[in-house]
Amino acid sequence: EPSSPEYARQLVQISGTLQWSIPEPTGGAFGGHIIYNTVEVAFPEATGTWGTISHFVVFSDATGIAESDALIWGTLDAAKEGGVGDTAKCAFGSLRLRMV
Repeated sequence: EPSSPEYARQLVQISGTLQWSIPEPTGGAFGGHIIYNTVEVAFPEATGTWGTISHFVVFSDATGIAESDALIWGTLDAAKEGGVGDTAKCAFGSLRLRMV
């Protein structure tokens, strides 16, 4: 997780305003369902370097750091070097989470 002072986890609500899709069956040998974000998730503009961003984590709250607070995690399709002036965004539908 970037340690730059302007970095902050972004809220993507589970209840209230629908910000995740209704689970869709995945089919295939492993079954399960996929949900995806229905809103853009944007982080603040970097005022310092964030280092190489290569993974993601979905936490249950904004400040927790215990292992039990991490709900889902994984590797991004492509790592990105976060530099001054960059803004990290997850476009509509780009966070696709498979639940089995």
